[in-house]
Amino acid sequence: MPKMKAPEGATGCSHAGEAYDVDDAGHVTVPDAAVVDLKSHGYEPVADVAQETDEEVDARIKAENAAQAEADAAAAASKKGGKK
Repeated sequence: MPKMKAPEGATGCSHAGEAYDVDDAGHVTVPDAAVVDLKSHGYEPVADVAQETDEEVDARIKAENAAQAEADAAAAASKKGGKK
C-alpha cells in the first residue's frame, strides 16, 4: 500500500468507505486504488526511499519539540531582560 503526504492541516482521508488517519509525519498509507482520487485532493505520493520508521518519526518530533521549547524559553528570557 502506498504512502502519501497529506495536504497541510489534513488529519485523515477516506476512500471506498474506509477511513485512514494521517500520522505525525503528515503521511497516510492507503490502498493503491485511492492514489488517483487523493492526488486530486492535494495528497502527494511519498518516495519509498525516503520513508521514516516510526522510531525515526518519534525521534524527529521529540527533537523538534525540544528545539521549539528552547526557542520559546530564550524568547521569554529575552523579554524579561528587556523590561525595566
